[in-house]
Amino acid sequence: MSGGFRFQRAISLCAALATFGIGLFAGTSGSEADAVDVARPAAYHLASLSPTFAPPDLSPPALTPRDFPEQTFEPFGVSTDKLTFGSLVEKWRQVSNGVEVEQRLLDMCRRNAEACVPAAKRFLAVIELGRKTQGRARIGLINRAVNLAIRPMSDMAQYGIDDVWATPLMTFTSGAGDCEDYAIAKYVALREAGVAESDLRLVVVRDNAVRDFHAVAAVRDDGQWLILDNRTLVIRQDVEVASFDPLFTIGDAGVRRIEAKAPMPHRSRAMAEMAAGSGGPGLPLML
Repeated sequence: MSGGFRFQRAISLCAALATFGIGLFAGTSGSEADAVDVARPAAYHLASLSPTFAPPDLSPPALTPRDFPEQTFEPFGVSTDKLTFGSLVEKWRQVSNGVEVEQRLLDMCRRNAEACVPAAKRFLAVIELGRKTQGRARIGLINRAVNLAIRPMSDMAQYGIDDVWATPLMTFTSGAGDCEDYAIAKYVALREAGVAESDLRLVVVRDNAVRDFHAVAAVRDDGQWLILDNRTLVIRQDVEVASFDPLFTIGDAGVRRIEAKAPMPHRSRAMAEMAAGSGGPGLPLML
């Protein structure tokens, strides 16, 4: 085949492709057709088309909390600052270390039930109950099981000292604990049952209904934070608990101090007492 003939055939092929490209754009909607730069050759527009075997990705870009300010990304819809020292940071560090040790014991129990201590068996039963379900059913079952497995008792009555944060197996061994012991057990049970740790928090609040400090577990389900309180089997969304004045959240990101949305003198005073306290008179006995 002569060089001149090949050149003419290539020109014809380019013209056909260009005609095909113009035809595609002619069939588009008005907004798409208006976007075509007619000053550029048709071959440019054809080359810019996505291949027919790989349609363009029309999925929305990844979103961040900043894109949805109305959605709750922390319990009670608050912003937080991370704490790096203080009594709460030390308590959470000790609990985390204890839970890590207990995790190995639970793994051993799963392999050899006969060698499992009674407290671990009871706690594993709660976890397995949650693993059989999903969503709010799982949350409700674990909340109820933990509430019914533990009887309320102060740290002073149980340990002879104030302000003990117990690990789940400590609590299930005695069958007693105060509010943060319930909350810690629910946190770990939900995590072991399959809930992502990023969707779990312990929340320290001031309950204005009883004028005292309190600790609860919070779990995020379908974009909503649900509050698990040892004083009731009813699970409420965070926005429904009007008497709670949140002070701190605790979870996989460590201990974080909540920034008040509006001036609340009692919140500022309480946060100062608890964050800087070392177990002295300013620290609530229940925490």
